[in-house]
Amino acid sequence: MAREQFGAKRLADVRVESYTPLEGDAGVSATIVLRSSEGYRLSTEQVRNITRAANEFMLANNDTRFVYTHYATTGDIKELARLDD
Repeated sequence: MAREQFGAKRLADVRVESYTPLEGDAGVSATIVLRSSEGYRLSTEQVRNITRAANEFMLANNDTRFVYTHYATTGDIKELARLDD
């Protein structure tokens, strides 16, 4: 679904892990990693489509956890890794 929205050239990775927000309901965190944000802005429709598709996929696979979708660039990920060192 992310590849369809952004294209293989823009999409670098999708990182998925279990996630529990402060409210306490178990969910899934999906971080969509784009190669660059230069000259690009996410539309509300893109964000809504990806979130809806991810949650429909989960339900179709008998998983009721909500997917919390996040976005980052490869540069953001490198910066976060550097800060963790």
